[in-house]
Amino acid sequence: MDILKNSIQKLTQTKLAIPLTALFLLLVFNLIRDINFFKIVLVENHQGHTVLSGNLYNILQRSTELVILTIGMTFVVSAVRGPDISVGSVAAIAVAVFNYIGYSNDRTLPFFLLAILACIFVSILFFAFNGTLVAVFRIEPVVASLILFMSGRSIAQWIGGGSIPPNTDWIRYISYSFPGVPIQTSLITTVIFIIIVALVLKFTNFRFNLHAVGKSEKTARLRWVSPTYMKLFAFIFLGFCVALAGIISTSRQVGMSGSSSILPGVELDVILALAISGNSLRGGKFSISGSIIGAYVVMLLTETLFGFGVSTLGIQAYKAAFLVLFLLFDSPVVRKRLGFKDQVLEVDEPEDVVHKGSGGD
Repeated sequence: MDILKNSIQKLTQTKLAIPLTALFLLLVFNLIRDINFFKIVLVENHQGHTVLSGNLYNILQRSTELVILTIGMTFVVSAVRGPDISVGSVAAIAVAVFNYIGYSNDRTLPFFLLAILACIFVSILFFAFNGTLVAVFRIEPVVASLILFMSGRSIAQWIGGGSIPPNTDWIRYISYSFPGVPIQTSLITTVIFIIIVALVLKFTNFRFNLHAVGKSEKTARLRWVSPTYMKLFAFIFLGFCVALAGIISTSRQVGMSGSSSILPGVELDVILALAISGNSLRGGKFSISGSIIGAYVVMLLTETLFGFGVSTLGIQAYKAAFLVLFLLFDSPVVRKRLGFKDQVLEVDEPEDVVHKGSGGD
């Protein structure tokens, strides 16, 4: 028993151990099920362009929205020690504004660019509202975001009226491919987005500041880091991620569904991706690599279940069961029983007590 416990401890010392193990097991399972699972070929799409295709490649490019949302949610969870559950609902509102401006006029490029900017602005505005409730008024993030989670899609329906965006060139190029480019634009966008985030985390103090705020707001203040501003910035960044994911999602569904049905059930997928990533849902340190792998694991799990003929509602039930397992593993009680040493999150003290400190750690 001690040998097994020591082995588990060594394996889980690396945050990437859990998502990499889950990814490996799913890949092996799919390879056994389909020997051509890793096969990637060039095919001609309905636009007449030659593009890459294959099971694994399709999973990569369909994961675009989930990867972007998971990265944004990682920052929020790290700073406020809890997820925002309104990402899908706010995406619906932002997309409704995007469709209303971009396609209710002459559908020229200037209106299309204006629609993108309006979509981003609206999404950031709503998440700034959530961030204010959490950072300023100290409301729990799940409770604060419950308002938009319940009402967001109704607001989107009111703005867009359930209208379906037309199939125009501008919207197609967001998720499809340009002539002569075999890789979908959405996948290229994801790669660029990940590179930019990685560079920001590497060459700025943003990661350190988030760690400080998530671990102890008292310590963060002593290091001249404002917990309020960091939390608000995390929510604003999530707002940008939601707008980007919403635009990509609506570009995949042109002519098929309205804005109010954008990214259904994505909240569960994002939280499950974070749970799989090895990052704690109790805030503090985080691994962007783990979050990205976790997002791909969720999409791979979804496609695997689809391959077995599981319905959409059934897949949600399976995901919920997996989420419960990962949450139990992340709980302090279970981890203490297994002998893991977790960081202790400090409880904030009143402002007058905080500022009596000597300024040291």
